[in-house]
Amino acid sequence: MDGTGINAIEKLVKQSHVIKVGDEHYSVHQLKRVYDDPRPQTIEVRTLSGLVEFAKSKQCEALQKEKESCLIHVVSHETVRLMTTPYGEARNRDILVVARLDRPAFQFGEWKDPEEFNIALSAMFTPTDDLQAVMAYAGKITIDSGILIEDDGITQHASVKRGVSGGLIEKKRAPSRVTLKPHRSFAEIDQVESDFIFRVRANEESIRCALFEADSGAWKDEVAKRIKAWIWDHYFDVPVII
Repeated sequence: MDGTGINAIEKLVKQSHVIKVGDEHYSVHQLKRVYDDPRPQTIEVRTLSGLVEFAKSKQCEALQKEKESCLIHVVSHETVRLMTTPYGEARNRDILVVARLDRPAFQFGEWKDPEEFNIALSAMFTPTDDLQAVMAYAGKITIDSGILIEDDGITQHASVKRGVSGGLIEKKRAPSRVTLKPHRSFAEIDQVESDFIFRVRANEESIRCALFEADSGAWKDEVAKRIKAWIWDHYFDVPVII
């Protein structure tokens, strides 16, 4: 027998090794019983309405009778799961339905051409006064020339030279910290407002605009609460956890 065969036998012996500590016996490897455990395939939907419709269906009622009750877990602003409580000898959970957000999201912290920037704002934000102010400023600097940006880290001012001679100079203050309402979660809930910082970069060749989140992610907690409230308003037969 060559060395390869001997090494294989030694490996098998080590894998089956049991250590005794006091009156208890321990395996050096984690062991799991092999048995047939068929599980239902998870259904994926794109809306909270789809998840709730399944939760109300007779099919879901039958599953609850077979495997005890269900609960809804708000995993994040873009994922919600309908799952069973632990059941059977192995105390497993089945994820029956998962709702995943399927809508384009604005890329915060990414510098964009002013025209592209305004198009994204129009498509992915709920109209507000602050949104209109940001869009008006970004739209203004696309058509002017000879722009000088003054930035002290808190506010920005743009000196805009008008005309061929540049004789007329207009100063505009950029809206710096703004409250906006981007589309960041399911359409069924009222989207959460939060603070953002608006910044502009300009040089001889290009102008770029960007928005930066300024609430340390606190909006995610509020979104989870609104998702939970919406589900309870439309389906209150199962617990909802966030």
